[in-house]
Amino acid sequence: MCLIYCRPEHTINKPDWGHLEEAFDRNPHGFGYVAWDYEKGKWESNKTVQKNTWKDVKRYIKILNDFTDHFAVHFRWATRGPVVRANAHPFNIGKNEYLMHNGTVYEVKMKKGSHLSDSRLIANGIKKTGCKAILDRNSNNNRFLIARKDGFFELIGEWHEREDGYYSKLDYLPNDCAKWWDHIDREPITWKRAWAN
Repeated sequence: MCLIYCRPEHTINKPDWGHLEEAFDRNPHGFGYVAWDYEKGKWESNKTVQKNTWKDVKRYIKILNDFTDHFAVHFRWATRGPVVRANAHPFNIGKNEYLMHNGTVYEVKMKKGSHLSDSRLIANGIKKTGCKAILDRNSNNNRFLIARKDGFFELIGEWHEREDGYYSKLDYLPNDCAKWWDHIDREPITWKRAWAN
């Protein structure tokens, strides 16, 4: 499954390059980002499924980090739907709103031979109807990030706070490190949380 790294504004520590490189290595089927442009007052986004190297992706994240202190990146593992740009995250779900997803939503029925992932189908449904109830219904085993048009991030599901931001899961860490992290005195984010721009 995928991994989302969220760096809300005013996060003091820089991204942990070792952890992000491990996320990239384990999730090679797409990379994308959403970043708040303070001058324009809107989100900038891009995504790719090209054969990027870690050096390329690290350069993108460093540019984001220099450009803004308010961004999220998504590393995709294709569990449902082929490796195509249409299935890479983020997905536009409305005027200046984006969705990233980590997990699998089995409630979404895939048509045989479909080229769209469950995440893409969810995003299409939200864009068409404006209804986000499917996210709350599936928050137990999934993590969702909404980059809202007002410049807030909304995290849905169980997120993990680290010194450099929020992670949608920790199993990309070496086993000893993930076990250590799970036992320290921090609670994962298990409810909606938003940050101002």
